[in-house]
Amino acid sequence: MEILYIILLLAIILNVFVSISTFRRDDFDKGQKIAQVVLIWIIPFVAAIGIWIFHRSFDDSYKPKKPSRGGEDADAFDMRKHNNHEHFGD
Repeated sequence: MEILYIILLLAIILNVFVSISTFRRDDFDKGQKIAQVVLIWIIPFVAAIGIWIFHRSFDDSYKPKKPSRGGEDADAFDMRKHNNHEHFGD
């Protein structure tokens, strides 16, 4: 009987964690967030883990890249800076 309580407690903790994580996301609208949280609580382990994996894969796919300090990005920035000084210097 104790194992059942432990499993139930783990499901509640997992559901709360993924529900909070879902509501903090900026990339879904309110309706999508509500639908995901409803699924999390209706199908405890499967939906919570599945939605959490979905969010992780979504973050990995659409994570903005940090600009580098060298290479092409730096050259483009220097060119814009140079062009701005040219126009203001006249």
